[in-house]
Amino acid sequence: MTDQMKRLLLPLAGISLVLAALACNDKLLGIAGSIVVAPTHVAFPQASVGSLQSVIITVANQGSASLTIANIKVASDPNHELTVSNVLTTDCTGLPRTGGMVLAPAECARFSAIWTPTAVHAAAGTFEVASSDSQNPVITLPVSGTVEVPGCVPNCSATEACCDLTCVDSQSNPLHCGGCSPCGANQRCIQGICTTDVVDAGTDAGTDAGTDAGADAGPLSATVCQSPQVTAALSGLRWELPCTGGNSTCGCLTGGRQVFTAVLDGGSNTQFLATLHFRGEVEQKTYAGGTTDGGLWQVGGTAPNDGWNLYELDISSPPQTYFLNAGTSGICQTFAIDLIKTLPINSSATVTLTADPMDGAEKPNVSADGGVVLVPGTAPYPQAFNGQFIEMDVVSLTPPMAHDAGVSCAVANGGCAVSATCTDLDAGVVHCACPPTMSGDGCSCTGG
Repeated sequence: MTDQMKRLLLPLAGISLVLAALACNDKLLGIAGSIVVAPTHVAFPQASVGSLQSVIITVANQGSASLTIANIKVASDPNHELTVSNVLTTDCTGLPRTGGMVLAPAECARFSAIWTPTAVHAAAGTFEVASSDSQNPVITLPVSGTVEVPGCVPNCSATEACCDLTCVDSQSNPLHCGGCSPCGANQRCIQGICTTDVVDAGTDAGTDAGTDAGADAGPLSATVCQSPQVTAALSGLRWELPCTGGNSTCGCLTGGRQVFTAVLDGGSNTQFLATLHFRGEVEQKTYAGGTTDGGLWQVGGTAPNDGWNLYELDISSPPQTYFLNAGTSGICQTFAIDLIKTLPINSSATVTLTADPMDGAEKPNVSADGGVVLVPGTAPYPQAFNGQFIEMDVVSLTPPMAHDAGVSCAVANGGCAVSATCTDLDAGVVHCACPPTMSGDGCSCTGG
């Protein structure tokens, strides 16, 4: 072969080598890191409102060079319910790893995609994994999931209704008469029907809504008022654990254990049904035992000393403990509370609110998307509270049941306004009337 022919053939040989390399994709994988993410669609299990659902996502490097993971994040989250955690801290078998955001050839690590639904709707949004893989620099993972419609467990009896996930008396309770709607002013609930009490002119003539305990005082209608003493004692009570220093995105210092108490003064031998509104923002905590409503509310149980904040409501009579931040310890964010619950509280009971950081630290006010949680209707809205808090307000308060001997003009003026005239009708039934110079229903009087 002449030198001239060699000079012609050498470039052709180089072109052949390039073509052979392009035909062999497996060899090209060895040039750089190659990312594989699984699953590519995050399908969350069916959830209940407020519960945390987690799916493990694996990230593997199938190349023969290092692969750098630039970012793993929530890319879109219209309902503010998605988070990521434990980002590449363990390998795909669950063992701890120290490689950080760089995967060696053939190495596999994982992270947790988390969904915490705040209402009954489908999961929505996407997660995103960005890396140094030039062929797949950004991988987007769509989500799916459904929320079960809450209900009362166990099922309510034939004389009860399921209201706000709680079985309540629907036959004689004026707040839930015949269902979950309240009766009107000056009405009683008799066998599931809201009835206006028309006092008869004689003794037990049968025209009253219910059985009289004695002779009627005259043609006056019964008045049903809330107890202003009890309402004032409970409304506006507030747990607060403000951040006091050392703020970071996942922790701040706070004060010690906070305990607030209120003693009810509503007469003797009476039981109130207090409908309470709880608002605020808190971190979650895993409690042992008890029963949750599928969200942050839990009845009964015990609180482990795991370093996560405790928010507890105790009622001495009838004795019961409630927790207001039930969930999963270890989540680096706070959650909004907006709960309305109806609880039985006996007269002279002590209501105790306890907020305990357990270890002197807490999660600062950080939402799932990295912003802050705002709580309308409570201070310092429209600003965010620097720390965590819960405020309790009274929505309504039923007095003792009709004909309960605890209702009497001799006790707290029968629940009437201070300026009103209280008249005992039957045992446990009173009539309230404002003075002629004032206006009102007798429960409250204005003017004059």
